[in-house]
Amino acid sequence: MLRDGKPWLLISGEFHYARCPEAEWRDELLKIKAGGVSVVPAIFFGFTMRRSRAFGLDGQRDLRKFLQTCQAVGLDVLLRIGPWCHGEVRNGGFPNWLQKLGDDKVFELRGTIRVISVT
Repeated sequence: MLRDGKPWLLISGEFHYARCPEAEWRDELLKIKAGGVSVVPAIFFGFTMRRSRAFGLDGQRDLRKFLQTCQAVGLDVLLRIGPWCHGEVRNGGFPNWLQKLGDDKVFELRGTIRVISVT
């Protein structure tokens, strides 16, 4: 694989930013990078969208700050928009409110996810 015309090997390492205190993100990401990781996947749909059609992106869920921290330490992020997650989370990462809707209603929510731009 090439990146900017040079050979590049994508090495991914999982980091559940929402499970780590925000104040520790930078140090933990630096350790991950020191271990040879170049890409960190991120996002738990059920953790960020705790209520129907409302993202909770504050505090420990602050995705923008997490992405900026990754950028500052030189790590790329693979944003997994979900919804499935097998990170030892309840309901496969689906939020509790979604489970209560029933299978026939879940697919009506496809248009609610929007791109988040980070500057």
